[in-house]
Amino acid sequence: MIVDGAWATPDTPLLTQLRNLGVRVLIDSQTWRFADERTWEINKYASLDHRPSVPLDIDDMDSLADFVEADLAWQRKLGADALLLPGLMPEMDDDSGVRALNVATEVAMTSNFSVGMPIVGYLGAHSRSIEIAAALADDSVAAMLSALYVQISPVNPMSDSVSKLTDVIDAILRIERGDTPVISGHLGALGGVLRSLGVSAADAGLGTGETFDARRLLRSPTKKDEESRGGPVGSRRYVSQILRSLNRKQWDALMSIDVMRAYLDCRLTCCRFRTPQDRTEWAREHSLRTRVSEAADLSGLAPSMRASRQVDVLQAARASMVTVNSSLQGNGFESLPVEHVENQLAALQRIMARHTAA
Repeated sequence: MIVDGAWATPDTPLLTQLRNLGVRVLIDSQTWRFADERTWEINKYASLDHRPSVPLDIDDMDSLADFVEADLAWQRKLGADALLLPGLMPEMDDDSGVRALNVATEVAMTSNFSVGMPIVGYLGAHSRSIEIAAALADDSVAAMLSALYVQISPVNPMSDSVSKLTDVIDAILRIERGDTPVISGHLGALGGVLRSLGVSAADAGLGTGETFDARRLLRSPTKKDEESRGGPVGSRRYVSQILRSLNRKQWDALMSIDVMRAYLDCRLTCCRFRTPQDRTEWAREHSLRTRVSEAADLSGLAPSMRASRQVDVLQAARASMVTVNSSLQGNGFESLPVEHVENQLAALQRIMARHTAA
């Protein structure tokens, strides 16, 4: 499990519980945020003991290397089971993501804090110049790492075009085929497609992280309304039948329709003994369990069968979207967008056809 470092302390109940359950933990300090001065306006990052005194800059490699060393020491103190190297998110046409990975890897290979530890590199990439990151597959740096966490921005698998989804998937596959296992960061909505094509893992952010835009996340903090809060009342709920998460208003609309309560029922442990109304209070647990269940279903198949199975999953989701939207419209509610299913299905089929032809 990847734990947000801004919330982690050595005695935090979360880390204690995960250790008791035997879960192996990565600590993510989200270092890329420290390249922007606005991060110091966010308390949970500004309060980190080892935060840099000034924004990180790829051209100041000494300061970056010092921060990497401090971050590795901090992760060891928290009891991380593998070290996640600090990294930077590039602008559209620069290579700061790759350069930061090179610096961090060099520091890790010579640091006492990394002795005997698996090392996971962090590679930030801009979606409009993703070929810069993909070229790393031919680089010797990746071969020195236990795995590579690839984070692309901006990306929105819920509405991105087929061509953009195809470019993102191709880039991640190219890196994976360089023999370094890949974790695709914040691409939970593409998780099934990526795993079906051979990507090792996808970080789904408690099952609800369906988009990622570094620039948007760096905006100055604003007061959030009740619907967008991270607590139980505002938590989004992932619905496996339609391969997307819903906010509280959307979920309540569906649960007000008798036929939808049965159609969208969940039989996993998270929901077995809870009413539809109670389930929004447990949305995070449900989302995580559901995404894990989806991953396990694919992993249980032979690799040659996974892409075809994911096509079946997407086609079933497309049919479910028709059923759901017909019920919503028939009861006076707004329908849900369907492009995420259509575009992911088209992208997957395009890549499968190309591989078959090859």
